Amino acid sequence: MAAVWTTAAFEKSALIGSSGMVPARFDYECLRQYPGLFMITAMTCKVIIVHALEHARAALAAAADLGVPVVLASAPDAAGYAGVLWFRALLREAAEAYPDVEATGLLDCGDRPGFALAAIRLGLPAVCFRGPAAVAKKLAAIAETEGVRLVRDVPDALDLRFETDPENAARHWLSAP
Repeated sequence: MAAVWTTAAFEKSALIGSSGMVPARFDYECLRQYPGLFMITAMTCKVIIVHALEHARAALAAAADLGVPVVLASAPDAAGYAGVLWFRALLREAAEAYPDVEATGLLDCGDRPGFALAAIRLGLPAVCFRGPAAVAKKLAAIAETEGVRLVRDVPDALDLRFETDPENAARHWLSAP
């Protein structure tokens, strides 16, 4: 399912609701369904792990320059120490700076179903949950009804944590074959 959200379409969306979470072009083109759960298609879209708004903006700037879609992923278990609302705000702020970039957000909830459920209920685009498979299946069913993608693991990604020039690192990562 592919969807490109503009502010007007987002406000009218029954799938995600009218919370105003991401008023820019965050879509699901980078995601595909896989045995009852959802997995990221690394061949279609590269993943960049962001730790701060500066990282998210750098990743989107690089994606804009190259004209490619990107997944902005949180650090592992970030839902537990940074929070679901923090990641939602980070996506909103980054999207406002680069409204024409096709991107999606992926919050890593580790093995904590409560954080995954909170992210799903808030309508974050995608959630990573590494807990028990039985719990993941239940979360996937809930996520599907909310228009949220659930993944079990994050594919190879560029982690911007220790990059001194995040935009250049992102540009290099996104342009590599």
